[in-house]
Amino acid sequence: MTSELAIASAFMGGGKVDGIGATYAGSQMKIKSIKVERNKNRGVQVVFRCDLAGLGGVLVQIENCLSTGEIVSQGMTRDKALSEVKKAKEMLELELITQQEFDSIKAECIKFIK
Repeated sequence: MTSELAIASAFMGGGKVDGIGATYAGSQMKIKSIKVERNKNRGVQVVFRCDLAGLGGVLVQIENCLSTGEIVSQGMTRDKALSEVKKAKEMLELELITQQEFDSIKAECIKFIK
């Protein structure tokens, strides 16, 4: 299994778990179903059952993809929002942005921090 790849695939026939190689970069997958799995040890995981051209059926564990940055969430995490406010504060102190621009960034990010 290629550790740097976030997409963990399990061949639907035998249940073998393996990584999808870089040769599939840019390939299109057809999502067949979406399942939420709950496990005491792993917590909640979202799994897509997909068909990938040339490979057949695979399971894609979305959390793995998000954790390595292979898939980027459109939402903002608390940590990311806090980082954005800190970065904007530094830019304000360096007079690279105005107080009004800082206030706008802070107002957008604060809802993710609280």
